[in-house]
Amino acid sequence: MDLSEAVEVLGFVTALCVVGSLSNFFLKEISRTFIRNLPKKYAGFASAYRSFMRFMLRRHRSFGFAALFIVLMHAFPIVARSVLSVTGLIAAAALGCTVCLGMYGYYLKKSLRSAWLHVHRAFALALLIAAVVHLFFRAPVAL
Repeated sequence: MDLSEAVEVLGFVTALCVVGSLSNFFLKEISRTFIRNLPKKYAGFASAYRSFMRFMLRRHRSFGFAALFIVLMHAFPIVARSVLSVTGLIAAAALGCTVCLGMYGYYLKKSLRSAWLHVHRAFALALLIAAVVHLFFRAPVAL
């Protein structure tokens, strides 16, 4: 495996970590909308879904930290070659802001009802959009 393939793999691993972290929102929304209203005959499925949801929710921070760490490993070889991807930089900045806001809210603010959570979610949405754009348009610039 050459360096460009390794960089690509690290990018996809970062994307998987971001998706794992973003699943927090979607799993809760599915639970509120559909699972809560299931008939009693689907109690086994609902219980399994809730177990999976709890499993994923407990790992939300881990996915976020892993995404930030891996994106740094993904970017280092590219920047070391004196190349910079504009869309990648925007996506990495959105990821960094999202993680920092999450750390601020969880470790310092310790309140899920504050405005920081809305900003955290807005940056997560910006990250999702920026990551999709980065997948299709790398926009490399020589340094």
